[in-house]
Amino acid sequence: MRGGDARALFRYARRHPGLQVRIIAGPDIVGGKRVAPDPLGPRDPQCAEAELGVRRLRRIPLNSQVHDRVCGGVDHWFALELKGGDAISVRLLHAGGLRADLYGIRAISTVARGGHGFDFRVPHAPTNRGRRYLRIVSSPRVSKPIPYTLELSGR
Repeated sequence: MRGGDARALFRYARRHPGLQVRIIAGPDIVGGKRVAPDPLGPRDPQCAEAELGVRRLRRIPLNSQVHDRVCGGVDHWFALELKGGDAISVRLLHAGGLRADLYGIRAISTVARGGHGFDFRVPHAPTNRGRRYLRIVSSPRVSKPIPYTLELSGR
């Protein structure tokens, strides 16, 4: 793991206190066998983020589209600014193997999810405003990048 990757991993871990991170500096023993970090990097050269298993959080405005591709075992996170009463419609167009999850303000619990999208209305409350988190999840068994289009509309 390169230095920049390790820093990105620790920044991610700092925002997720329950995540246990252990950097293996050299050979280690797992299940009675010697293991070491893979010096060659990710298996697929199109998936540089597969080394970390996560991609940097990006903001996405309402009424926008994102065209991207996701690698197996890598989550794509998007931040949305919503307030009480906002209604959003998320459409995820892909060939299979992906899911969209919407998390609440503190990204602790899922409030909506779907394989090809979902509709969600934020409950009315004066203090119910702030950043929500949308996650595109791929199965770790997927070996090739899966292209997708994310359409987000709101009213």
